[in-house]
Amino acid sequence: MLPWWEYFLGVSVLSAYRDFEQRVGLVTSTKGAKTAMVLDAINNIVGDFSIKHLKEQCPTVGIDLIRRILRQERNAGRLECLGRGPDARWRKK
Repeated sequence: MLPWWEYFLGVSVLSAYRDFEQRVGLVTSTKGAKTAMVLDAINNIVGDFSIKHLKEQCPTVGIDLIRRILRQERNAGRLECLGRGPDARWRKK
């Protein structure tokens, strides 16, 4: 009975380890990935949008980073802010 358990556990652990290696290979976290995610979300939005909408599209990105990116895009002339406060809307130029 012991050889069967050793075989079974060996196959199970090996299979799980290979699956783990494969999944880790899919995860890539490079510098600027969150900024690229927010910019991609902005480019795919049609019409006006809010910070709340961007936060829903990019749940792993913090609100401060979203605000910084919007400010940079506004200063570069690619976005304009319509209003102030939590209900402010943004529009692509």
